[in-house]
Amino acid sequence: MRQEEIEEVEKMLRCKDPRYGFATYVCLGCGAQKIIGFSCNGRLCTYCGYRHAREYAERLADRLLDLPYRFFTFTIPAGLRSLVNQNAELLKIVQDSMFVALQETLEVAYNNELAEKASKKGLKREKDLKLKTGMLAGLQTFGGDMKTHIHEHCIIVDGGIDEYSQIVNVRDIPMALLRRKVQYHVLTNLRKAIPGTWENQRLIHEMFQKYPKGFVVHDSGKAKNRKGIVRYIVRYIRHPAIANSRLIRYDGDEVTFWYEHKKERYTVVMKVFDFIESVIKHIPQKHQKMIRYYGLLSRKLRKWAEKVIDVWRRNEKRLLGQQLELFQNLLESKKEADEQRNRNRLQILCPRCFSEMELLFIAYLKDNELWVLGGWRWLEQRLIHREMMWQEKQKREEESAQLDFLSALRIAA
Repeated sequence: MRQEEIEEVEKMLRCKDPRYGFATYVCLGCGAQKIIGFSCNGRLCTYCGYRHAREYAERLADRLLDLPYRFFTFTIPAGLRSLVNQNAELLKIVQDSMFVALQETLEVAYNNELAEKASKKGLKREKDLKLKTGMLAGLQTFGGDMKTHIHEHCIIVDGGIDEYSQIVNVRDIPMALLRRKVQYHVLTNLRKAIPGTWENQRLIHEMFQKYPKGFVVHDSGKAKNRKGIVRYIVRYIRHPAIANSRLIRYDGDEVTFWYEHKKERYTVVMKVFDFIESVIKHIPQKHQKMIRYYGLLSRKLRKWAEKVIDVWRRNEKRLLGQQLELFQNLLESKKEADEQRNRNRLQILCPRCFSEMELLFIAYLKDNELWVLGGWRWLEQRLIHREMMWQEKQKREEESAQLDFLSALRIAA
């Protein structure tokens, strides 16, 4: 077993166990106390995996720019899976190659559309324009049957920003060209990275011969619900390879579960140790990145892209009605953000009177001993600080509401 697998299994077994750390909450109304063991934050734990996937999806959705998107799925052929599986360096090469293929394809599609428009007007274009696009890629190494099935879920910018800083959309993406470019870049870059043995060169040659139309790329269309798609991607990356809802039966010797493939349901029966092996083999290596940002969504270009988009949107929204709509959307987004922060805040209810409980102290494991932090004096200081912060927040909200009202009057004038 790999060290990552051993660590994740041990973390899951310690989840919610007070012997490895806990928090004590107290009800200020009836005096009841409640002890809650710390969660493991592990990839195998279904409880922690679901919670972290939800929080991670919210952060990823906030990173997306104000641009139209599409949802793609790139699939690695079965012949290459044994080569790149559990090899973080080769998997990164595959992901990088897919983005290069995507950007080249979008540039070709964009310039073809410009050439078509120019020919209708009887004009001739002198050169092709460069196009910067973006992609959020999530790597998944398993299928519904928990066998190795390496594929990549991608949210891609439906177009991008050209060399004149104009936001453009691509009407039609040539999928046949994209498949061939993905195949070419993936195989060419893998050939450079792997040892030049006869077996490896033969494998690369067979991949070219076996897939004359290129590798499998599925276009799911425009991404209308961005947050929903991000949650879909993160669910498979931050969650265990199988959810509890898919388990049918466990009799101590065998595990029965179901999965769907092409809208048909199948049932699988596995021995216990085979089932465990199928789950833990998909634990990624330590520090391996399962989510990557490319192009406009990368750290290098993101701030520049935000400035371009901001100028573009301001030029688009000059009319009074659009300004008022923007103002209204801003207020709604602030309200939604406040509600989301309140939902994310951990609330522990009293088992007696069902009122919200307060954190009294925490005990954490250090050098195989439990160290205690907190107490009644600590709780009293926190309550006083919270009251002061609430009063300051109320004051800021009143001042902000007055400024927003004055801004709306100036816009209407």
